[in-house]
Order: sequence, then C-alpha cells, then structure tokens
Amino acid sequence: MITKITALVILFFISFIAGCSTAPQSPQITGEYFHIYSPAQDIFPGPDSENLTAGQTYDTWVPNDHGFAKAPDGIWHCFGITHPTTEKTEIHEAEWQMFHISSPAKSFADSTTRQWNEHKKILTPADRPNEIKNAHAPTIVKKDNLYYMFYGPVDIRYATSTDLINWTPKATAFTQKQGGTRDPSITKIKDTYYMVYISDDSLYIRTSTDLLNWSRQPTKIFTMPRKGAPESPTLIYKDNWYYLAWCIWDDTQGPYDHRTFIYASQTPYNFSNAKLVAQLNAHAPEFIKDENGNWFISSAQYPKTGINIAPLKWK
Repeated sequence: MITKITALVILFFISFIAGCSTAPQSPQITGEYFHIYSPAQDIFPGPDSENLTAGQTYDTWVPNDHGFAKAPDGIWHCFGITHPTTEKTEIHEAEWQMFHISSPAKSFADSTTRQWNEHKKILTPADRPNEIKNAHAPTIVKKDNLYYMFYGPVDIRYATSTDLINWTPKATAFTQKQGGTRDPSITKIKDTYYMVYISDDSLYIRTSTDLLNWSRQPTKIFTMPRKGAPESPTLIYKDNWYYLAWCIWDDTQGPYDHRTFIYASQTPYNFSNAKLVAQLNAHAPEFIKDENGNWFISSAQYPKTGINIAPLKWK
C-alpha cells in the first residue's frame, strides 16, 4: 500500500525528471519590440571617406551589430557599430566608430520600455592609430574587474576598460589568414570562454581561459546550407544545450535582413546536423539574460531604425 508521503515523493521525482527533459528548447519572442535608441545628429570624426567629410555634422546615423555589458553600479551599457548615412553613402561606408548608450534604470526590464541615454562615440580611428579604420561587431566580457571588448573585421582585436566609459585599444587577439574574421561573439561557460565568429561564409569557434591566449587552430562549426552568408552569430548555453543563433544576408531583403535562425546541439563544436529550433524576426540580435534571470532579445534596424528590445522566453 502506497502511503501519502510515498506518493508525494513519487510525484516529486516524476516532476523533476520531466523538468530535466533532454529535448532542446525553442526561444520565442513574447511581446512587442520597444525602440530604445535612435542616434542623434553628430559630427563625423573622420577621416574623410568617399562621401563623408570629417568634422561635418550629419543628421542620420545607422547603428548595427552591438553588444551589452553591465557596469559595477548596476547600469547596463550597449556599444555598437555606427556610421552616418546620406543619399550618396554606401551601405557600410565609414563604419569606423561605435555608438555608446546606457540604460535609464538599473533594472534591465525597466529599461526595455524607456529611451536609453546616448554618450560620446568611442574607438574612432584617431583612438586606434595602429589599427585599420574599421571596427565592427563588438562583444564585451568582464574578467577580474576589467572589461574586454573584442571586435573585427580582418583581425580580431580588443580594447579594455575599467568603467565602460574609457577604452584603451590593446592588441590583436588572433588572425585567420584565409577568409579573414568578423562578427565575434563571446560566451563564458564554466571556466572557458568560447568565441564564435565568421570567416568567409562559415562559422568558427576558438576557446580561451584568460581572454588573451586563444586556441591556435579554429574549429569550423557550421557552413551555410543555402545561398547567402551568415551574420552576427551568438552562442548560448542553457540547460546542457548549446544554441547557435545567426541572421542571414542573401540579397533578397536588403542589408538589414531580420531572419534569425537558432540551432541546438549537445556540443559547441558541431552544428552541421543540428536541429533548427526557432526562426525569429531580429537583425544582429543579442540574447540578454538580466539580473533577475529573465531573457530579452535585441534587434538592430528592425522593426524600427536603431536598437529595439523585446521579451524572450524559452519553451
């Protein structure tokens, strides 16, 4: 005869096992995007490009790939690629500096329904005299009270900061001679940092334990199964599953295509036969887990020009 206590114990273990399902989850956008940022008019720091003049004020700026980090005082910051745009400029002309915005509240959730504060642009070519002018797709991680910002293209480079305000360019993290490198994204899992990035039209991964020394040989983890190129990859680790997200560019929906694909794998080193678990409407998305364990997704240039944030749940 099963006692009441025994029955409760059995029900507990059934619920526990059900909660530890081996099936991957699917991220879903559960609310409307809120538009947190559109760049104000600003002076182009230069140098001159084909259609832009250093020192001239431009009304319209275009933000794109970006990354988030939380400051010691609890305020969230966002940094991303940006450039002025006119009727004459090319799509990615003079993407040589980064925008910098900060949240209006210490709670990330409270900051997703309010406009963020804009700061002075950072890492201009004048700030990085020993680098190429381009500075793309920043990803930010914190280690030992120091923030590291990694960015491309061509080489993966990095800068450091103690306060997310003042940044000092440091060195090249690594170079991949064939295919170059672009759009890095870093995820820390236990004691290891995993960087996913794009070379040619494939996705690669390298690892590090100190952010300074990266694995010499990269591992190819995904190759496009269709026409087009991947952009803005992100690696997410959740409940013993690895999720690889990337958006696509195939010249059918313009330069800011908002089709993002998410694949699930039980290893971070191979997504070639991984299961597609979701397709979301977001361009150059970032997946943010806030201080309360809630998830959000950001999107550049969709659904409005600038940066947008929506709530996200895993189901």
